[in-house]
Amino acid sequence: MDTVVLSLADRLIFEKYKVDMNISDMEFTQLYAWQDIFHNRYQIINDYLCIFYQKSDGSFSCYAPMGAYDKERYCATLLELEHVLHKYGLPFRFDFVSENWLEYLKELPGYQVGITYNEKFSDYIYEAEDFLCLTGKRNENKRYLVHYFHNHVQYEYRSLMEENRDDAYKIANDWCQGRDCQACYWGCEKRAIFKILDAWPELSCKGAVIYVGGLPKAFMIGEQISGDMVVSHFQKADKQIKGLYAFISREFYIREYPQIKYINLQEDMGIPAIREAKMSYRPGYMIHKYTVTLTRKS
Repeated sequence: MDTVVLSLADRLIFEKYKVDMNISDMEFTQLYAWQDIFHNRYQIINDYLCIFYQKSDGSFSCYAPMGAYDKERYCATLLELEHVLHKYGLPFRFDFVSENWLEYLKELPGYQVGITYNEKFSDYIYEAEDFLCLTGKRNENKRYLVHYFHNHVQYEYRSLMEENRDDAYKIANDWCQGRDCQACYWGCEKRAIFKILDAWPELSCKGAVIYVGGLPKAFMIGEQISGDMVVSHFQKADKQIKGLYAFISREFYIREYPQIKYINLQEDMGIPAIREAKMSYRPGYMIHKYTVTLTRKS
């Protein structure tokens, strides 16, 4: 395709187009982490960022154009994208369109809009105050796990910095040992984690490492994707240590993003165990994502 292959040097370009960003699918760190799997490319058309990704069958698909909305300019961009997609034998379709962008795609005159929804790609959004306070009977078990870890385990919390990145690498490696690679839904998750850690000084992420008995046992990486929302990119911990997952899930946001209003834990990919874990935190709401297909009216 006549587009630019995404690289680390493109981060500041992408930052310019983070308007109304509330999902991580098109956020630079997420795209960069999975670059070896999806071979993301982009093109700037009429000052809109148009991102393409490669699907498992080798063909490319497209996200909705990103940038400040102007109806005339946006519609002109869609028409140019139609030409680009058809040139490569691809449908005039956009994947992972969040709810607040659906209306933009409906504005193109002379086209019918087909919308499909898959619940396994909906993002879980939590109000930070509820997520972190763990009040009420419904949070009794998580409260117990956090307090147990805090009171019974010798631990140390450190922010993830260049000097202790090796500890995060080790935790990711330990987590990967003995796992079935088919369990990684999008591809090798450890490889995606390493991409972020390798580029740590260049990214705007924050992270944490928990040490138990002086040994690194858990890490977490997140990032502020809008003025009031933080997304969780990756979180790994030693499951054998009681309360460790619950503790870092809470402590990371308290220490690294104390003023944040919303927390985005991304989708569950239809995996029952992940869905159960994310539902247990009682999401405030879900951000649904859609596939939108545009066809010319006869």
